[in-house]
Amino acid sequence: MMKKYVLVILSIAFLCGCTSNHVSINQSEMSQSEMETIQLVSSLGMKDELVAVKNRIVIGMVFSGDKDVIQDASLYRSSTEGNYDMIGVFYPNDMDACLSYIDDFLISLKNECNKNYPEEVFKISNAIEKHNDTKIILVVSSDIEKARLEVENVLENQ
Repeated sequence: MMKKYVLVILSIAFLCGCTSNHVSINQSEMSQSEMETIQLVSSLGMKDELVAVKNRIVIGMVFSGDKDVIQDASLYRSSTEGNYDMIGVFYPNDMDACLSYIDDFLISLKNECNKNYPEEVFKISNAIEKHNDTKIILVVSSDIEKARLEVENVLENQ
């Protein structure tokens, strides 16, 4: 009886020890927008603050469910209540429509913040929204100047 009990406890301990809370993602499985977003998150020193938002949620939240307007999207957003920091990289099918959706999204965030977190309105009002011919980068951060430099660096070095 004691041997079975010890064997069961050791098996459970072994199985628990083999699991990990860290999920590793193979870079070959990541989209271009996700790699670029992770690069921006890292370069802005926000790795511990931001979490990835699922693609279907990004399409619903930012693009009002219009999945035809975007070909690839990645968004990382603060998981802290009342913090609206975010970094997103979007590859649009229709640049003008995407820019319009992003502007509408930022306006709705400002309206939400006016009611609940007025101290965040400044960050959202000064969001970095830059694009070139192929992608749009959105950054909402309290360090506006650093964010602007990093976004311009990413857009220049593609």
